[in-house]
Amino acid sequence: MIGFAPTAEQEAIRDLAHEVAVEQFRPLARTAEELGGIPVTLLPVLNQTGLADLFSPAGVSSAHERPGMLDAVTLALVTEELGFGDGGLALALVGRWLGSLALLIAGTPEQQHQPLVEVSSAHSAGRAVTHVPIAVALAEEAAGFDPSSLDTTARLSGPQYVLSGTKYAVLSGIGAQQYIVLANIAPELGAAGLCLFLVPSDVTGLTVTHDEQPLGLRAAPLSRLRLTDVRVPMDALLGQASDGAAATLRLLSLYAILISGIAVGISRAALEYSVEYARTRVQFGRPIAAFQGVAFLGAEMAMNVDVARLLLWRAASTWDHEGISGTSAMGGGTASGVTSWTLAQAACRKAQAVATQVTADAIQILGGAGYMEDHPLELWMRDAAALAALVR
Repeated sequence: MIGFAPTAEQEAIRDLAHEVAVEQFRPLARTAEELGGIPVTLLPVLNQTGLADLFSPAGVSSAHERPGMLDAVTLALVTEELGFGDGGLALALVGRWLGSLALLIAGTPEQQHQPLVEVSSAHSAGRAVTHVPIAVALAEEAAGFDPSSLDTTARLSGPQYVLSGTKYAVLSGIGAQQYIVLANIAPELGAAGLCLFLVPSDVTGLTVTHDEQPLGLRAAPLSRLRLTDVRVPMDALLGQASDGAAATLRLLSLYAILISGIAVGISRAALEYSVEYARTRVQFGRPIAAFQGVAFLGAEMAMNVDVARLLLWRAASTWDHEGISGTSAMGGGTASGVTSWTLAQAACRKAQAVATQVTADAIQILGGAGYMEDHPLELWMRDAAALAALVR
């Protein structure tokens, strides 16, 4: 029999994420958007609950029998709940996780013990945390996240790799201590030559600037990296070059799953908020939920949210099973990872489309009130549109 029930451990983590999302993220959503980062008042909560570094190498190794084993289904459940609270803060937290996740997927045991120091808490009122120790640079403006079209290269020159290219939409890149950069060591092979490199922030030839910020998700600021003949030692390559393409697909797939989870959470928030409004808003002597047009629209919204969630769970479950059956010592998965990548792409596109449509439909249910800042729907609609532009 097919079952979709999470384990007891997953239930506990999801309940914790939901509590933080409702009690902490949602009340601070407007503040985080204005500050352009995670409010420092939220940091103690994230640290105490373990959500700040839930998927660090140490945390994952202690929670699973096989060191480095990741669980995409748990990640999907957590990001959905966090997105339910606020998409911008959820994406900012994903930015904190990405460096650790990349090291777990592609790094050697020695590389996984890179110093993942805690982000220092600023005590000045009104300040926000906008950076992480290790930021991950994957996408390029012309190619997005398409592994077959990325142009950043890494050529071997003596005992060093020389990296050149430009990355955009880097989460929390300003102030990061190190960067994990996706580059191609054999451009003639296309996606088969992709590898991940650990690049220090103070290396010659690296320029980090603020990227254009979308109308939504402003709590997760974006940066742009320009690499001009950046030289790094050979041990900056994560893992082995022969495993680089598989590890890259694993990381890209997992990132798409994370974005999908946030999108589903935003959709669910908009659905629940608009349904509750329709039940309590009275027109012509009865709740507007009793009118056929509103009822049918709500039913269609609920159906689409469920479709997006099921695609997300399927992609996450496939990612996990590829990791279990794969040969990589650190859970790198099958030789290609094409199946999970294809499903993760499909889930991400569907979740983004549903989030865009459901937030717009929810505003239609509220009417003119939906565009007012008294209600969170206009923020959620902007966040959904920003997510659609972030991963393309």
